[in-house]
Amino acid sequence: MEAWQTLLLAFGGNAVLLAVLGWLGKSLLEKLILRDTKTFEYSLQLKSQNEIERLRSEMLRSVESYKAQLKKSEFLFQKELETVSTFSSLFHSLLPKYSIPDMDSDNALNDLASNFKFIEDNLRQFQIKHSVMLNDQERKLLSVAIYNAAQGKFEIDHENYDDVGKLAKNRADAVLQTLSDLESKLIVRVRSQGSL
Repeated sequence: MEAWQTLLLAFGGNAVLLAVLGWLGKSLLEKLILRDTKTFEYSLQLKSQNEIERLRSEMLRSVESYKAQLKKSEFLFQKELETVSTFSSLFHSLLPKYSIPDMDSDNALNDLASNFKFIEDNLRQFQIKHSVMLNDQERKLLSVAIYNAAQGKFEIDHENYDDVGKLAKNRADAVLQTLSDLESKLIVRVRSQGSL
């Protein structure tokens, strides 16, 4: 029996030793995995917080940039609205007033032509103050109206204001049409911006 006990002890001892080593190995492996998992979680959490902070900072910069851009757009819109309002008031102040009963377009053009100097001066003052708020096409229309008024004042017979002449009436009609076109373009531009 001694051989059998020796054999049992030999195999049993190894089995117990293997079981203890297996348990120690498993325990050590679990602790290593737990430690690595916690390290990974901490690293991931740190990276996530850094990324969140970076995104938050980037978003705040974008919001501030957008606010500044919006404020600038609002300022420009107010200036454009002021320009259109000023021009519209000026344009309507330059239009001929009823000065005689049954006044017709011929009489209106006579009145307009006889005020070419006044029209030119007022349009030039508007151009000096508000030209920067006009686009190229609007500036061109304004320049054409100023030119026609400036040329028209030399085509008037200053001796006879009742009949200013066909050429001066044509200039007056051109000034009136150009200013009307300019007012329409300005109003359309401001209204289209206001509906954004």
